[in-house]
Amino acid sequence: MKKGLIDRKTGLRLLQAQESAGGILDPNLSVFLPKDTAMKRNLLDEDLYRALNQSPSCYIDPDTEREASYGSLKKRSKTESHTGLILLPITERKDPSKLMFDGVRKTVTAQQLLDCGVLDKPTFDQLIKGEKTVPEVSLDKKVFLKGPDQLLG
Repeated sequence: MKKGLIDRKTGLRLLQAQESAGGILDPNLSVFLPKDTAMKRNLLDEDLYRALNQSPSCYIDPDTEREASYGSLKKRSKTESHTGLILLPITERKDPSKLMFDGVRKTVTAQQLLDCGVLDKPTFDQLIKGEKTVPEVSLDKKVFLKGPDQLLG
């Protein structure tokens, strides 16, 4: 980072990953060192040391789409028994273009309903995550999908 080869955010991501794997990698000795030792050996400066102690959120959590630290994502991960790989479980999401609603004249997608304001973002997210179904939402939004005459029948 000091030489300008990578930006600060990328550097912090790499250092966070190293720290979670056992420490800061000393490129000369090929060993992981605690942050304090890495600082004494000039592998970290005061600024980076402080940034790592603040546990920066440099990654994006795929479930919440919010920033998260490497450590928090690693804690949620599970080791796959057959391969030994560490995997981050993610919630299966549905494709909004495949969630179809019967409209007044034609079928429309959940994305189109969100774009025109019929669906609010929380309801849209619940559909994508599978927490709500198309029939449930259709019932709530019947007046928008079928028109006011359908409320009488």
